[in-house]
Amino acid sequence: MSPSNFSSDFASLLNGSKSPTTTDEAPTRWSQPGVSHPAAVVIPSSEKEIISVLRLAATKKLQVIPMAGAHSPFVPITDKSVVLDMRNFRDVSVRPGSVTFGGGSTAGDVIKACAAEQCYTLAPNNNAVGMVGFLLGGGSSPFNGIHGLTADHIMELRVITADGRILTLSPSSTGAEGDLNCVWARSVMFPLTAIDAAATAFLKLQNSNSPRLLSSIMFLPAPPSAPSPGEPAISLTTMYFGPACDAEQSAAELFDPALLHHSSTATTSMVPLQNMSDRAEFLNKIGGYKQLGNALLFDICLDSIRQGAKAWSRFGDEHQDAKARTIIFWGNWNTASVQPNMFLPESDRKGFLQLLVWYSEDNAIESAKEFMDDMLRIGRQKDNENGSAPATFPNNQLLGGRINEVYSETAFQEIRRVKAL
Repeated sequence: MSPSNFSSDFASLLNGSKSPTTTDEAPTRWSQPGVSHPAAVVIPSSEKEIISVLRLAATKKLQVIPMAGAHSPFVPITDKSVVLDMRNFRDVSVRPGSVTFGGGSTAGDVIKACAAEQCYTLAPNNNAVGMVGFLLGGGSSPFNGIHGLTADHIMELRVITADGRILTLSPSSTGAEGDLNCVWARSVMFPLTAIDAAATAFLKLQNSNSPRLLSSIMFLPAPPSAPSPGEPAISLTTMYFGPACDAEQSAAELFDPALLHHSSTATTSMVPLQNMSDRAEFLNKIGGYKQLGNALLFDICLDSIRQGAKAWSRFGDEHQDAKARTIIFWGNWNTASVQPNMFLPESDRKGFLQLLVWYSEDNAIESAKEFMDDMLRIGRQKDNENGSAPATFPNNQLLGGRINEVYSETAFQEIRRVKAL
């Protein structure tokens, strides 16, 4: 049976719906590699319709793929897939001590709803990411140092199983609480020639024991407001999730005159919580060729940052199309509040390397993969010397990446056990 026949089947199934139910258009997501025309794209408007779709898909031997933020480039979509477009499930309700959101909600939906009620919850630092996918990956947020991973704060889940059962699951963990309205942020920009000064400052910040301080160093094209727009640049940034009067002391390294001598710009700001992720908005363009790569690390060293910058610069020179949008991001957090569990066995790794390779020429795919493999090797250099196995944060792996870098054999055994229930 052809994809169009499948689409007609699902349209007939939901013909009583008051909203659009299917589309023959191929889905677009944040990155297009791995996407081909699915058997159907269904837009349900109720739990009952979702159950009907799941049951029909099972009879046709089709895999159902829910889509909210469409930010999972490692998930292949094929003619054996049914895409469940969750756009009609974006309601957000904020109550004292908790927030409830629908399966189609994005981080931006939730962050802004909480900010309107003078509170905050744990969410990714990108407004367009789907909240459910974020949670399924463990939920790494800017608040890791204070609260740990978001998955450990889920109060209740209402889920529909593959066989159409509705379950309400209530673990014993409690939700995040608070009334944080603004986040203190300090950002210092450098030319690429100042890599040693910038990287050394970042590594000193890495040794901070404050769970409220989140620091990162990013290699990216200089923004339009920079002295040399588009040129390779370094952004050294800290965010402090606590009283502003304590922030400057925690990030004192970024006020050192010896460091600022090498910088091109330096700014300190109080960022409203609802705008905390706005700086990443330019990354949310749908479509194109994008690849993500990630490494969880025990240790980040100066030599790895240097080598990574050289590889990044070389790749950009060889692929001008990618030069303007390819980013290297090194970060760290305090792991004291992260609760270890079988699904995130490497939760004690305080550092991470995140790669985004973005290009529009399909003949660059293999070169991009080689660059990413090389970058991950460079990032894991110190861990490899210490005998640590490679680890990747869930939902950030490469398309076709190694799943045993994400989950342990113990986690696989638990997945098999739950699946058999």
